[in-house]
Amino acid sequence: MGSNERLSKQERNKISRQIANGWRMRCPRGHASIQDNDGPTVYCGACNEGYHYAELMDASESGNTVVVTPPEQRDR
Repeated sequence: MGSNERLSKQERNKISRQIANGWRMRCPRGHASIQDNDGPTVYCGACNEGYHYAELMDASESGNTVVVTPPEQRDR
């Protein structure tokens, strides 16, 4: 997502749910230590930076630089 994109309320709600999932959404630098500011921004504890929802990466999408296997699919 481009940082200048305007997100619909539906898109913001979807991203908020993905953030609550805990592993999917990453800051632009790939960190998972993000805290939702109740949309449309998050705070990354690793970077000490704030980001707009449109700047986040979904780690479950193969086109992103950071791809993470969902917890339920990992070998234990």
